[in-house]
Amino acid sequence: MERIIVYAIIYIVQGMIAYFYLSRMFVQRKNNRFAFLCYFFTYFVQYITFFFNIVLLNVTMFLIMNFLLILLCYKTNVFNALFNSLIMTCFMSLSEYCILNFIGGIIQTTTDVLDLGYPQIIIFFISNKFLYWLLLYIVTKITDFSNKKIIIDNSTILLTLFPIFSFIMFIILHIINISNSLTRVSEYLFVVIDFFLILCNVFIIWLYDYNLSQHDMLTKLKLEHQHRKDAENYDKLMTQHNENQKILIHDIKNHLQTIYSLNMDKNYKQANSYLSNLLNAPVLTHTYEPTNSHNLNLLLSRYIKICDDKNITFNINARNTDISYMKLEDVTALFCNLIDNAIEAAEKTEHAHISLHIQDSENNTRTVITVINSSSQAPVIENNHFRTLKPDPYMHGIGTYSLQRVIDKYNGDSETYYLEDEKEFHTVILLRHKEV
Repeated sequence: MERIIVYAIIYIVQGMIAYFYLSRMFVQRKNNRFAFLCYFFTYFVQYITFFFNIVLLNVTMFLIMNFLLILLCYKTNVFNALFNSLIMTCFMSLSEYCILNFIGGIIQTTTDVLDLGYPQIIIFFISNKFLYWLLLYIVTKITDFSNKKIIIDNSTILLTLFPIFSFIMFIILHIINISNSLTRVSEYLFVVIDFFLILCNVFIIWLYDYNLSQHDMLTKLKLEHQHRKDAENYDKLMTQHNENQKILIHDIKNHLQTIYSLNMDKNYKQANSYLSNLLNAPVLTHTYEPTNSHNLNLLLSRYIKICDDKNITFNINARNTDISYMKLEDVTALFCNLIDNAIEAAEKTEHAHISLHIQDSENNTRTVITVINSSSQAPVIENNHFRTLKPDPYMHGIGTYSLQRVIDKYNGDSETYYLEDEKEFHTVILLRHKEV
């Protein structure tokens, strides 16, 4: 009975350490009640598995259960969940083995510490859990994955391999330990090996975080460059637009005189055609300040020019909206992704058109964004992202994978559907003004 109670307390402490680490590394996906149930289930499974007294099984279950726990409770992807569960497994295994060999060297026995009395077992587990918590605490101080965009490339994959190699090294050391009667010096040598493996894993985590930071910095630099470029284009468009309006105003008397003469001659058809051409002139149809957001206007002015060049009708209805609660990088990520995909689909159709509608709720706490574009077929969606056909997946510094990240950041929801009869693709996004 004592054994059951002692090990239950040990796994409760281990679950609390995991919560301490994961809550600082990630943003929680579900409510506290659901998270508690996930923690209880995953660590109860590990607690039951422990009594089989199979080291490989215990370590494997620790890895799998923590991997599932991260995916269920926190906002992250599979790759990052796997990396962190591997790190937790390595630190747990190496800290346990380090303390085991250290205590074995002190008491000068070849007997497994776990086969001794409860005082020695309690000392072992207190020391082990404290070292495990200390290592995870160090990790939380040198890195933060909650606000970083995970880019999976060769460098990050290679970094992930090191925790796996550490895990294999732990298994080898454990086999050597249980297969041979080690001297006191050998026990301490094993402690030194464990210590350096732990240091290497801490360094790998720092390197992994540094790699993500470099990706984030590169993305921000691209955003800033694009923002400056949009500002320059916007100024040129506004200058040209104002010049064209001045010319139209100067010539308006002549235009009115021509229409009057056509009406007097009862040439109504030609008068209507002349008036229609005049009303459809770009200087009257294009508004380069379609929203109350200066940053969004800069971005949309670029797409107005792109759509003009591609003969795509681009209608914008977003005058009385407020998106000032959104950060610049989020505005760029969201609207670039939406309009890029709309242009990609619309330019391949006859009567190509795109409609962007942005509307606030009555209490001004939510924003509804609707994009409708012509499309000859429904776009292909893979892993909640549109499959782009562009040769450059980082169009304007923003990849299509970032759309869902922005929606999640603002507690949003999204819906997409394709109308076969109208040959139109609809995207509706709801954002809540309060961030996570």
